[in-house]
Amino acid sequence: MRYIPINHVKPGMLLGRTIYNKNGTKLLNEGNLITSDHLERIMALGYSGLYIDDPLSSDVALDSMFIDTIKIEAVQSLKNLFISSTDSSAYQDEINFLSHSLVKIIDEIICNSDIISNMIDLKIYDDYTYFHSVNVAILALIIGNSLKFQKKMLIQLGMAAILHDIGKKFTPIEILSKPGKLTEEEFDIIKEHPYNGYQFIKHSFPMIPASTYVGILQHHERFDGFGYPSGTKGENISLFGRILAVCDVYDALVSDRPYHKAYLPSEALEFIQGGSGSMFDPEIVLAFTYKIASYPLGTAVRLSNGEVGIVVKNYEEFNTRPKVKIIKNNVVSHYIDLKSDYNARNITIIGIAEI
Repeated sequence: MRYIPINHVKPGMLLGRTIYNKNGTKLLNEGNLITSDHLERIMALGYSGLYIDDPLSSDVALDSMFIDTIKIEAVQSLKNLFISSTDSSAYQDEINFLSHSLVKIIDEIICNSDIISNMIDLKIYDDYTYFHSVNVAILALIIGNSLKFQKKMLIQLGMAAILHDIGKKFTPIEILSKPGKLTEEEFDIIKEHPYNGYQFIKHSFPMIPASTYVGILQHHERFDGFGYPSGTKGENISLFGRILAVCDVYDALVSDRPYHKAYLPSEALEFIQGGSGSMFDPEIVLAFTYKIASYPLGTAVRLSNGEVGIVVKNYEEFNTRPKVKIIKNNVVSHYIDLKSDYNARNITIIGIAEI
C-alpha cells in the first residue's frame, strides 16, 4: 500500500484504505477499483490524497493503529459539542462519548508502543477543525506514551488535545471560514480561543482536572515567551501545553488550508525542529521526531544518486534514513537501507518522486 496525492490518482487504481464522507458514512471500501465518478466525489470532499494498492507496494504493510471508525466516532462527538446549545446535559453526553473514544485510542497506542506513526491522515477539508483536533489528540497521546505517562494522565492529555480548539465554538463563523488572510482585528479575535476554551471547560465540566483545561489555555504559548494568551515562558508552560503546541503546529502544517498547501511530513518535521528552543520545548521536539516518520511507509522518494523508490521501513533514531525499495522500469530492482548499508552512507533523500 502507498499514499499518492489526489492529482496523481487515476481511474482503475485499487483503493488501499476505506474512505468516508463528512457524515462518517463509507464512501468507498478498500479493495475497490476507483472509477471516474468515485474520483470526482472524492475530490469534491477535499481529500488531498489516497492510499492505493499496487504490485510495487504490495509488501508495504502500514500499521493501521487507529481504526477509522474510532476516529469518525470521535469527530462526530466533537462536532456535536461544537454545535450544541447551552444544554449542559447534551455537553456532558458528548464529553462522555469523547472520553470513551479516547480510551479506545489510548489502548491501541499502549499495545503498539514501539510503532512509529507512518500514516498520512486522510482529512476531509470541510471538517478540518474536527479532524485536526482528533489528529492532535492521537499525536499527543503517542508522545505522552513515549514519555511513560500512566493511563490516567494519558486520558487527561487526550482530553486537553481533542478539546484544544473548543474555544473556537465562540468565534464568529465568518472569521473561522475566511479563505484569505485575517486582518489584525480578526486575528486578535482568533487569539481569544485558548482562553475561551479554558473558561468553557473549567466552568462547564467541574469533573475535568486542571491539567486538562490549563493545557487548553496554553497550547499557543511559546517556549521563548512570545506566545499567547499570557506570554508564559519555558517550563512555566504546563507539560500538556508544551506537548499540544508541537502537535497542533505539526498537524496544521501537514493539512491543506486556505492560506497554504499541505507540507510534506519531512518538511513539517524540519519546521518543528527549527522551532526547538524558541517556539517549542526541545525535549518534546526530540520525543516527537523519534515517533513521527519523516517519510511515511509507502512514500515514493528520490535519492541523491538519481534512483527512485518506495519507503518500506523506518527507524526511530534515524528518522531521515529509512529502508527504500528501488524501482527501475516499473519493477523492483533492489533495496537500499540508508541506516545500515555501508555503501549508502553518502546517499540521501532529496525529494518526493512520482512512480
